[in-house]
Amino acid sequence: MNLSEKFNLSFKGHAHYNFVDIHLGVDNRLYVEPLLVQYFDDEYSKEASLSLNDYLKQVMQCFSNKNDMDLHRLFAPATELKSVYLGMSKMTNKGRGAGDKILYKVFSSVYETIDQSSLDDVEMYTYTALPLIAKNFDKDRMSDLICRLCLKAIHAFTLDQAAKFNIPISQNEIELGYCWDNESHSWKMFRGKVPTYNGKPVLLTPKKWVVTSPISNPNSFLLVECAYIKQKEHFANKTALSQKYTKDGELYYDMPSKKQVYESDFKGNCAKDVIGDFVSEGTVDFQAFINRKRLVIAKRGQYLSDEKLDLLLYSCGGQAELA
Repeated sequence: MNLSEKFNLSFKGHAHYNFVDIHLGVDNRLYVEPLLVQYFDDEYSKEASLSLNDYLKQVMQCFSNKNDMDLHRLFAPATELKSVYLGMSKMTNKGRGAGDKILYKVFSSVYETIDQSSLDDVEMYTYTALPLIAKNFDKDRMSDLICRLCLKAIHAFTLDQAAKFNIPISQNEIELGYCWDNESHSWKMFRGKVPTYNGKPVLLTPKKWVVTSPISNPNSFLLVECAYIKQKEHFANKTALSQKYTKDGELYYDMPSKKQVYESDFKGNCAKDVIGDFVSEGTVDFQAFINRKRLVIAKRGQYLSDEKLDLLLYSCGGQAELA
């Protein structure tokens, strides 16, 4: 049952709503994308971006100071925000998020790899790099972390939408778990009035924040960004891979295809390991990559169209893309 059906809203279809019309009671295979959260300038995206950036600054400072005790305090509360009903748990939303040990390894790998001094937007870069080079950290865990950090903004958005569409909310405040607090630069327990389903809290997610697969996809990044660098290297060094012949049999050099580069240089290797090497060597222009993605977002306006969201969440009785 979709949220719009449960609360007897007048319309069905994402063209009428700013939120994801989730199928209640289970995780929906949609994920919050940090690049989208940080791109938009509405009040909820701005609030969420402040939380993402402030949290990251605290994490990086602790790594810089080698303060493992504070890092544990930063990572331990970052559990899944189940009330958004997004992710990959099957039949019910019972995931737990990444956990502090995994998050320590994830952020450590990024901290050790990037040169923060060379970047215009360290926060945007880091959240972009996380799914590209951090192992055991996929779109689901990324989304879990982002939602937990942005709980305050998500809650405010939920109340706004509930008032707009007359969605009933609980009479009393409900404990929603930890929320990142920008003023104290720490986690705070958060309580608030929210819609409920079978006695459990429901939070609404802005539809313009969600994706079905991460914008920063390791395999596509490898085949597009890293392969292009290798293409130029082969051509500049006149390797055997760049050798071509005219119809008359004359030798000349040109960039090999990306397929040739993949077969020669990447095949059989872990995409995240390869990308990590490129980042460590400083050969990947992440700022340019981010700027190109921003242009794509600007052209689309909304990364997933209303039609796409309708297809994902309403087709086959709402079961087509449920985890």
